[in-house]
This record gives sequence, C-alpha cells and structure tokens, in this order.
Amino acid sequence: MSSKKENKIRIEWLKYKSILNCEISHLETVHLSIEKVRSLLEQGPVGLLYIYFEGGEEIEEEYGWEVYDNLIDYISQNIKKWLREQDITHAIYKHFARGESFIIFVAESGEEDLKKLGFFFRTNITEFVKNRYGPKLAYALEPRFGYSFIFQQPIIRLERSIERALREAIRKSENPFRNRRNYIKIRELIEKEALEIFFQPIINLKDHSIYGYEALSRGTLPAFYRAPTLLFQIARESGCLIDLERLAVKKAISSAKNIGKKKLFMNTSSLYLQNLSREIRYILGWLKVEDISPQQVVFEITEKSAITNMSFFKASVKTLRKMGFSIAIDDVGTGYSSLEVLAQLEPQYLKYDRSLIIDIHKSFIKRELLKSLINFASGIKSKIIVEGVEKKEELDVLKDFGIELVQGYLFARPSPEIIHKFKGNTDSENLEY
Repeated sequence: MSSKKENKIRIEWLKYKSILNCEISHLETVHLSIEKVRSLLEQGPVGLLYIYFEGGEEIEEEYGWEVYDNLIDYISQNIKKWLREQDITHAIYKHFARGESFIIFVAESGEEDLKKLGFFFRTNITEFVKNRYGPKLAYALEPRFGYSFIFQQPIIRLERSIERALREAIRKSENPFRNRRNYIKIRELIEKEALEIFFQPIINLKDHSIYGYEALSRGTLPAFYRAPTLLFQIARESGCLIDLERLAVKKAISSAKNIGKKKLFMNTSSLYLQNLSREIRYILGWLKVEDISPQQVVFEITEKSAITNMSFFKASVKTLRKMGFSIAIDDVGTGYSSLEVLAQLEPQYLKYDRSLIIDIHKSFIKRELLKSLINFASGIKSKIIVEGVEKKEELDVLKDFGIELVQGYLFARPSPEIIHKFKGNTDSENLEY
C-alpha cells in the first residue's frame, strides 16, 4: 500500500475517531451507546441523565483550554469512579467529542432515582473541582442536570428514542429557577458565613426537663434568604448544598457551646452524610473546640428524596454510630420515611411531623396513626419526638399515649438564646421558660 493511501486512510480513521471517542475525557461518545442501551433495556426502562457545565466558556477564557481539558478529564474520572463504587448499572458517554456535557444511562431507574443522582452529581462535581483546583474555579463551573427515560418500543428505532430522550433531558436542564443572581447570593452567604442559628428546646414530659435543642439555620442576608426551606432549596439548585450544610453544622456547634450535656439535634440532608468521609474531620474538630462529645450530637435527616444508594448510606450511618453519634429521621408519617427505610436505618429517634399532630384531639385517624408509630418505634427501639405541639388539647392526647419528648410553640419558639431551665408546668395553659 502506498504511503499516500496510508495517510488518507489514517486521516479518515482520525476523523471518525474524533467523532466516536473523546480524547479529553477518554469516554466514548453517545454515537456508540446504542447497543449498550439496547442491553440495558432488557432489564426495564432506562434513565438518561444529562450533566452540563454552564460556566465552561468563562473558565476556558480565563484559564485557557489546557486547564479546562484537564478539568473535564478529572470530572469524568471522578464520576466513573463514584458510579463504580455505588454498584449502579450504568453506561457513561460524552455528548460530543469536545463538548461540555456527559450522558449517563442508568438501568431500572425511576424519576426519583434520577433526581437524586442528578442532585448528588451537581453538588459533588463542585466538591471534586474545589478539592483539586480551588473554590474560585469550582464556583465558576455551575454544573446542572436534566433527565428523561427510554422505553422498549419495537416500532420506534432506538437511535431516535435516544435522541428524543436526550432532547427532553437537555430541555429539563434549563431550569429557570436556578439563575446567576441566586447562585451569587448563596456563594456570598457562604463566604461571609452569614447564617444565624436559632435553638428550639425539646422537652421531656416525664420530668419537665429540657432533653436537648434543635439547631435551626436562618440566613442573615436579604430577607428572601432567611426562610430555611427556600435557602436550602436554592443552595441545592445552585450546586452549593454541601458547602451550605457544612457551614450550618459549623455554626450550630459553635453556637451550642453553652448547652452543657444536653443533646444537640442538627438538620442535615442524607447527601451531606453520604459525604461523611470528607466531612467527619471538620465535625470532630469543631466539637473538640466547643467540648461537645459525639454522644451528644444527633444528625436529623431532613431531605425528603436524597438517599441515592441505601447500602452506601447505611454504611455512613453505621460509621457515625460507632463514633457515638445518633440519627433521627424527620417528617415521619409524611411519605418520605417508609417503614422499610426506617427499619433498615434503625434510627435512635423518630420525629413525628406537625401535620399529623394538628388537632389530633379531634381526629380518630390521627390518633390511630400515632398509636401505630408508637408500636413500630418500640419494635426498633427508637424514641419518638413529636414536633409542632401548639395546643394544650394536643399535648393532653400525647400524654395519654405516653409520649415523653415534644417540641413546639406551646413550649417555646426558636430563639438565638439557649434556654437552660424549664420553669413552667405542662399541665398549665401558660407554659413559660
């Protein structure tokens, strides 16, 4: 074969190689996904997760293409590593050979599974980059995700099913809620540590003592960010949830230095606890400074849909227990905490949601639900804490059922001041501290 013909063949090969393989991320491109997706479809519907980096252009313009290429490769290696560790049946590809987006096909997945996975990646990609390249580049990256599904449909060509699912995922990734202004404000709040901690006491009805305190975070920047639910929702949408939760835990511990030997309940998402290997060194250091023991700390899992891998999460919970920490599950009875999940995690505390306590003295069904939970909690050796008690009549029912631990406006509203003594009588209509 002549040298000229060899060169022509090589040029043709390189042209196709650049289309089918990404030399930056070392991943095959989506063109090669068809047979893999076909195989995954034999197990059931296939989820398509699309991850895109909105800030890539700015990073390349400021740092140069070599830094950005290395960054994309670093991200792809970390994503692949994490998927292998979680034993998730998947296939990962690049959208285009030199593009800025990844596509992950996940076997036997539902909508909640893909949302959890997307939120996890959005947060952790920022963490990957922050640990390697520093916060400035990490916060400029702005990863976001969208998802869709591919179903077994013999009358539709699979290539087009993939293409249509991809278009839908791309459309969903264009989330109007998550905008640059919100992102900048959240980053500003985190950098300035602009969080204030309020404490609400948990009362032991057995001896009218204070059993512990729940630490609640409030933003101190514009009023828009003071509401904790909205604050943490924006942080999650902005890929800043882990950073904000780390700050909340730090501030809760530093603000709780006067709690003595009482329990400290701290709201955390399961996503934060799934990063335990990285976060635990911070937590132990802050506790040591304030002379608070792990035995006093209760991690209260609040996020309603973020356990991306139960076996992995159970391992984190087991590690916490060995170190002396306790686990509480929030919002029990509202649909997140199925009995199966509760039985697997075996939390030390179950926090019964306010929505199931409102006017319980008027509702036979609510009383029966509480009775069922009491029996279940006894079986798994968990303590029940009833939240949101606001009326004397509600409290009377809880006493009749033998509930010992309660919190709510009937006793005290959240306050930045830690209350040390319970001066009231829970048989009185005028409870005071």
